[in-house]
Amino acid sequence: MIEFKGECGHTIRAKDEDAGKVVRCSYCGREAPVPDEREDQLDFLLSEVERSGEYESPRKRRATKPKPARGTAGPVRPRSDFNPFAVALKMCYLAIIITVVIVAGKYGYKQWVNFDRARPTAEGEQTDGSISSQAATTERQAARSSAGRGLLWPKLPPNQSGLFLNSVPPGATVLVRRERDASDIPILKDSKVKFRGPAGRKITVSPGCYEVAVAVKLTDPGLMRLPGYHDARRAYDHPDTPAAERVKVFENYFLPDRSKRITVETLSDYSQVIVRHYEVEVVKNSWTPETALFLPADLALSQLMDFLPQKKVFGFDVDAVRVELSFRDVPEGDQQFIIDALYRIGMIPYRLEDQEVKRSKPPGPRYRLFSVSVMDGTPSSPLLN
Repeated sequence: MIEFKGECGHTIRAKDEDAGKVVRCSYCGREAPVPDEREDQLDFLLSEVERSGEYESPRKRRATKPKPARGTAGPVRPRSDFNPFAVALKMCYLAIIITVVIVAGKYGYKQWVNFDRARPTAEGEQTDGSISSQAATTERQAARSSAGRGLLWPKLPPNQSGLFLNSVPPGATVLVRRERDASDIPILKDSKVKFRGPAGRKITVSPGCYEVAVAVKLTDPGLMRLPGYHDARRAYDHPDTPAAERVKVFENYFLPDRSKRITVETLSDYSQVIVRHYEVEVVKNSWTPETALFLPADLALSQLMDFLPQKKVFGFDVDAVRVELSFRDVPEGDQQFIIDALYRIGMIPYRLEDQEVKRSKPPGPRYRLFSVSVMDGTPSSPLLN
């Protein structure tokens, strides 16, 4: 049933099927158009906006639209009532769709992350809980547990091979050549060297055996401030010192490290340099370190710390290092100095006690080299002659 007001103000009732037709008012007898309520008010508003680009309210339309003449049946705009329940239902549908999209996105991202973490690290590795999958999980856990250990700066990629060459004090020059290319020409004057540059850097080379030289000038400021260095240099230059004994002056003055020998060479500009020579082997997908120590051998550990760099560039498990130091019978008073040195340069020679030296054959001043790996920070303590 459709109810609407006629021109006389009387309420007219019409059947639903008469919508859009013309009926006669039972009060005044005039014809009146029956409004059509089948169109939805919201659809009407949307279509109106699409046509004109702006919305015109029904009140304004009724105020501006001319009314048909009295007694004539002019065109009448169909009337429709706004249904808030339909709008609410549409908003509920939209909210459900948005919720489904968000949940699906989060679930998909989680699955992708889990897949990425569980990806095989080697060809043919399984991810279904098999033994190989468990081994891969153990390797990943070990890799995460070793994070922050080894050389922290510069970063050494685990999938490359190379050398990390450093010097203390800094400012030395390093030279690298393959042992198969070695000749009678001194490495400092050889044009076939693979690398020539400052110390304190990583050098990417292929696996193999190499000869490494670390050279520092006799007048280097870092050497000139070392205690007792001036006396060692005077003894080297003294005319009464035999030529065969001159190099031994510096061999006795400097702390031992992994170098094979020490030489003093004269460059083309007549400047003299002290050179420490090393033989190193580079293994595939691994890094080999060498740090040339130009430090006095007769300094106590507490004094030696003043000549080491202050920045900590190595990371390791302190408890594991303490266990190694205790196993080697290092007094607790010296352990902290060694740990601080390992943080800064990754290695430190430690003079053995007199009774341990006397038991060695042949007896003599021996050292134990405490160091940590540049890859994972594991400690080691080989003997040095």
